Amino acid sequence: MSKIQANNFVNRDDTGAPDCSRGLTVSSGLLGIGVTNPQDALHIAVPSAVLRLEDTDTNHISTIQSTAAALVLSADATNAVASSYLGLSVDGSERARIDSSGNVGIGSTAPLTTLECRGQFSISNNATSYWVLDRDDSDGRLKLLDSSTSTNEHLAVDSSGRLLVGTSTASLSNKFALQGDTSSANNGGYMRLRTGNSIVSGTSLGSIGFGDAANNGALIEAKGDVSWSPFTKGSRIEFSTTADGASTPTERMRISNSGLHQMFGATGVCYVRSATGAGTAERFFIGYHSATGATTGGTISFNVYTNGNVQNTNNSYGAISDIKLKENIVDANSQWDDLKAIQVRNYNFIEGQTHTQIGVVAQEIETVSPGLVSESPDRDEDGNDLGTVTKSVNYSVLYMKAVKALQEAMERIETLEQRLSDAGIA
Repeated sequence: MSKIQANNFVNRDDTGAPDCSRGLTVSSGLLGIGVTNPQDALHIAVPSAVLRLEDTDTNHISTIQSTAAALVLSADATNAVASSYLGLSVDGSERARIDSSGNVGIGSTAPLTTLECRGQFSISNNATSYWVLDRDDSDGRLKLLDSSTSTNEHLAVDSSGRLLVGTSTASLSNKFALQGDTSSANNGGYMRLRTGNSIVSGTSLGSIGFGDAANNGALIEAKGDVSWSPFTKGSRIEFSTTADGASTPTERMRISNSGLHQMFGATGVCYVRSATGAGTAERFFIGYHSATGATTGGTISFNVYTNGNVQNTNNSYGAISDIKLKENIVDANSQWDDLKAIQVRNYNFIEGQTHTQIGVVAQEIETVSPGLVSESPDRDEDGNDLGTVTKSVNYSVLYMKAVKALQEAMERIETLEQRLSDAGIA
């Protein structure tokens, strides 16, 4: 095999002038191809320069290698493209590969996607703190880690597709778990929904929608009630559901900036159920006045017990009765006959109460004074009509009929007294 031993070797043309097109130039230990003054250990300067390495064995593996690193170009014996790849090796081990389909593998010799990285993937702009994307081999969890903290798993997606924030586990029924700082008893899970717009009345501050990919079946939304400034942040929360047969949600309840609750429903607005039996030990509703907060202070002024008893502090029950709201005002007809025909009964309810009560039966009083009786449809726990009704008696009107009948009785008594007085019998 011939060798180039001279320290300086230049190809020349027939006139003796340097001719780079003829091949090699060796100058000061630097090899040039197509250049008379090579600037690097190997300097190639020819049109469409290609460095071709060819191995004559059956594997067709070609290598560009330094002491500790190598660039490997490989193909099979027939130079089939499907088996070709470009590999980068360091310290005798392949660290990265580009296969024949263009997939890039880091730590993988058979990348399955455009970019496959086996091991941790870090993002940083300094040497002391960085984000790490990692997969936990024990449970398949994809983790986002912060290298600057001791408990550094901030975000994860587990093998069931659940998003975990501040925790590495979640119950099977949850697709999203948010856990607060475990180092403090007062730092529970916290999530803030924020708007990027200037807040004026009606501006959405954030919402949570429930539905399919295109539609909301239900909606919880917070809105600004005023234009916000450093001194006022008035806001409200709206709760909306979609009625059967409708296509968009309708607002059903609103909590105003002052804490006022407003509700709207087609068949009713509130059902209250208690697991306790009927009695005065537990209540459906308690009303306070002069309170200092949602759970502090105040004096009880109104109670509704599970047996139906209603109590208030002053025994006052009123009706809106202003004359400005009324018309066609005339004296009521005689209630004497109605009152005489009403049957007053003793009874007890089949369920809930066992003590004996006094009152009337709706079906009986309906034959005497139908206007005292009303019907309400029976519904299941979801508000569906069961096809039956329950009758009620308007006792407040019955009391007024009794007052009218008492007035008539008083007039008759006074008339009889006058007759006795006129007859000298007194």
